Amino acid sequence: MGRQKQVIIRGGRNVDVNEVEAAVGRMPGVAQVCVVPVADEMLGERVAALVVPEGDVLSLEDVTGWLQESGFPKSKWPEYVFAVADLPQNRVGKLSRPDATQLANDLRTRIKPSSGQLG
Repeated sequence: MGRQKQVIIRGGRNVDVNEVEAAVGRMPGVAQVCVVPVADEMLGERVAALVVPEGDVLSLEDVTGWLQESGFPKSKWPEYVFAVADLPQNRVGKLSRPDATQLANDLRTRIKPSSGQLG
């Protein structure tokens, strides 16, 4: 099949998933992270991070605050952060990006538009 897509195109700008994963992965309290696109009518794609926390659940505000403090470019910040128990894996135990993308899109559809919270 070749390599999975490693770039999210948000509003015509490329966001490298590896760069975002590395930045979020350095955050205290993050055990694992997978950055994937979620579909968006206006921008085409938005950046979502599936995060396996080491302890307390991390919010979008926690992650973006960390990225701001560390000087990471705001144009690459995730717009969604979903805490998950485990990242999806394939049969041989490697990260399954297609399944992670599907999970993030499914979780995004459960957000109540007025509150920004999962419903």
